[in-house]
Amino acid sequence: IFISAGDHDVTDNIVHLVLARIDGAPKGTKGISLFIVPKKRVDDGQWRIDNGNQQINASSPSSIVPRPLSGNDVSSIGIYHKMGQKATPAMHLEFGAENNCIGYLLGEPHRGLPQMFLMMNGARLGVGLGGIQIASPAYYASLQYAQERPQGRRLNEKIALGPPTTIIHHPDVRRMLLLQKATVEGGLSFILQCYKYMDLEKASKEKEKTKTERSKAFVPAYYYNYLLELLTPVAKTYGAEAGFLSVNSGLQVLGGYGYTEDFELEQMLRDVRIMSLYEGTTGIQSQALLGRQVIANQGSSLILWYGEVIEDTRAAKKSALLKPYWNKLNNAINKFKKVTDHLLQVAAKGDMEVLLSDANLYMEAFGILNVAWQWLKHGIAAEKKATTDPDDAAFYASKIETMKFFFYYEVPKLSGLFTRLRDDTQLTIFNPEKEILI
Repeated sequence: IFISAGDHDVTDNIVHLVLARIDGAPKGTKGISLFIVPKKRVDDGQWRIDNGNQQINASSPSSIVPRPLSGNDVSSIGIYHKMGQKATPAMHLEFGAENNCIGYLLGEPHRGLPQMFLMMNGARLGVGLGGIQIASPAYYASLQYAQERPQGRRLNEKIALGPPTTIIHHPDVRRMLLLQKATVEGGLSFILQCYKYMDLEKASKEKEKTKTERSKAFVPAYYYNYLLELLTPVAKTYGAEAGFLSVNSGLQVLGGYGYTEDFELEQMLRDVRIMSLYEGTTGIQSQALLGRQVIANQGSSLILWYGEVIEDTRAAKKSALLKPYWNKLNNAINKFKKVTDHLLQVAAKGDMEVLLSDANLYMEAFGILNVAWQWLKHGIAAEKKATTDPDDAAFYASKIETMKFFFYYEVPKLSGLFTRLRDDTQLTIFNPEKEILI
């Protein structure tokens, strides 16, 4: 169910990756295998590559057999009518209703989930990027509207009958626009940081194949893999959740017009909403972060992350302009460490339900910290470039001011999150003797 673009007529064939269980497989998730299941297949079951109206036998690429594909008993039995993403059909598919569906085992038997997660990790980054991608045009659309829409007067204006000002001059509108800008640019930077680790992991693997001896400067692939595994659910969640809040702020800038179809913000808001559901909901991503990426390895991945942040922001300590923000980030990270230590103690007691009950708050806090890291990097670069590139001084000044906004408006939210995460009072654990949701 919910297979995006699971059926359509854009191509002659659609190839699905399907999790299924082989007869006699072990019970549970360890018995799931991964199969390649095409919508259409060659009747003799041999793999052939579609070449227009002809088929090329994979075992003998030079032989061309003009043989059409036939159905593989893959049927569309429903389409979901969604609030957004109208251009992508979400399908309910059925495999083998006529007992005539052939799947081709991909990889080893009973190793389906680990293989699927390799694909899903890339998809999760793509979903986070999708949230930012929609938030970006939403920001520019609301910025343009704010620059053009006259409404009201500045609050200190003494001339009651003077001409109205454009709404970009109102502090509350500027706050919403700055939130959008900070989310889009900081969120994009964070996701690109993850893609950087993905590239470095691949490059390190290639070096490992060719080098017999590692130099002291060589960083092994597993280092980047640990960072990528830690940050992928956070990048996905931040892009999805903050992206939605960003677009929602853009719609608010437009006021009543934002709720109409005359402007594109209403579609963007509907389209971006799915991102926190795609590839695992925010709750699932949060449990994966805290339960698997942090607790399961006793916070060792976080230690690597701390090192990356300190190295990237070291230059800010030497800057009179940036040092206060470095201090804010450093203090927040130290408090985050204490929160994590507290949760490690909770985990040692073995009650996973208590441990993970507020995992989404831990996720939110870690997302803010990561984007604060990125904004301090932006500040370092902007301060340096402002002195060497005067033609773009306004651009770099905008970067500095947006960095300040993030530290003064978003980073303070960490205080409340940390307070709750260190509080052992439980209000959301189900108690069969005292059900309160009535």
